[in-house]
Amino acid sequence: MSELKTILVWFKSDLRLADNETWYHACQDGDFVIPVFIFDPRQFQPLPLGFNRVGAFRAQFLIESVLALKQNLVSQESDLIVRIGEPEFIINQLATDYRVSAVYTAREITYDEVSITNKIEHRLNQLSASLRQFWTSTLIHEEDIPWPIQRLPDLFTQFRKEVESESAVRSVFPFPKTKPLPEIDPGLIPGLEELGLTHNTEDGRSVLDYGGGEEKVWWRLNEYVWKKDLLQHYKETRNGLIGTDYSSKLSPALAHGCISP
Repeated sequence: MSELKTILVWFKSDLRLADNETWYHACQDGDFVIPVFIFDPRQFQPLPLGFNRVGAFRAQFLIESVLALKQNLVSQESDLIVRIGEPEFIINQLATDYRVSAVYTAREITYDEVSITNKIEHRLNQLSASLRQFWTSTLIHEEDIPWPIQRLPDLFTQFRKEVESESAVRSVFPFPKTKPLPEIDPGLIPGLEELGLTHNTEDGRSVLDYGGGEEKVWWRLNEYVWKKDLLQHYKETRNGLIGTDYSSKLSPALAHGCISP
């Protein structure tokens, strides 16, 4: 009889269950799946020039998105394991404690994130566990770009036209059957104060009328595209910036992966 396989899913900027390739494959491949989100204190510390890497408004949107992900997982008879600390140590400890076979996560390309991921992969190798990364954050998959990176167009318009004519958006991933979660302390989602931030007073001119999480961004998408049919006027309104319906206002949700491109 083969040993049961436990997979840890490390959520980062992909805070959703719908059309999430990482989550889909983990539920397909594992007998047990441990969903994890880690608040890395380094992301909330001031930069050398004195301003914060992450401000209070963005951090609040993140907290709301993590809470929504947790609620969605609980509704699927699972849970989100939340920790505060450095991922390269926390992932290693969880992998050790729960005999994790593999860690599944979204692939990133920026220096800090890649450095952390490389450290995690090195430590997992010492545990005879593997790291599997998935490309989840762009409309067109990296493998479907019609030229090698050396020939990438300098101008976005040229890039867009060639991609539209020669590439296709991949189909969404079906919603998988969620696998059981081992008995584990889920931890608590921190507030702004625990992240070293203070609440900012909202500006009366603010027009972002939805919070973090899958359900709320789907509401905004439906409102903008279908109920108000605003795409037909986008070219006339897109430079207005401040108005509620000048653009989709989906950027925060896309940045945190509450909805897939």
